[in-house]
Amino acid sequence: MFSRERVQGDATWFSLPGGETLYSAGDPADQLYFVRAGRLGAFRRTAGQDPLFLGVIRPGEPAGEMALVAGAPHSADVVALRDSEIFALPRDAFFEACEEDPSVMTELARLMILRSRQAAGRAAAGEPSVFGFVPVGRPVTLRPIVDRIALEIMKLGYSVTVVGVEAASAPTEWYSDVERTHDFVLYVAEAADIAWRPAGFPAG
Repeated sequence: MFSRERVQGDATWFSLPGGETLYSAGDPADQLYFVRAGRLGAFRRTAGQDPLFLGVIRPGEPAGEMALVAGAPHSADVVALRDSEIFALPRDAFFEACEEDPSVMTELARLMILRSRQAAGRAAAGEPSVFGFVPVGRPVTLRPIVDRIALEIMKLGYSVTVVGVEAASAPTEWYSDVERTHDFVLYVAEAADIAWRPAGFPAG
């Protein structure tokens, strides 16, 4: 396998031999990875079918960012296509960096959007264009961050709207209209927005 070496603060560096798995679908997204050298490949596996190749992750690009931001397990396997060098940053350290410099999140959001649109083009099917942002763990004011993400997406030429608790009582048809008339809809729930929190979801 591979050995880790701390390089600065909470960040670690390690080598990943070709053919080795960085993470598998279902693994917790507790770190953000960056490729320093080499190539990674993302694959989605379905029982009884050949693995579906999703794309290449190149030097300078992150891996695992969508699951980390969403607070969800990884949805695909990521494997070293050849010997690679990886930087890893713990989830908490990443969000601390976002608080200190919001541009970190907006740049990451730009890449996430581009990847989702590219994946949609390859699949010739509707990849999700609706994203939800909910605070997890330490309370943080989300709306300004999501507004900045929307601005960065608009700079790419897409139509975007941010929907908060002000629309919580809107009829179902209203949401359908909003999602039909925009390329991206970003739903944001602050820690105090109880009406938006799914049943059983703990308070921030």
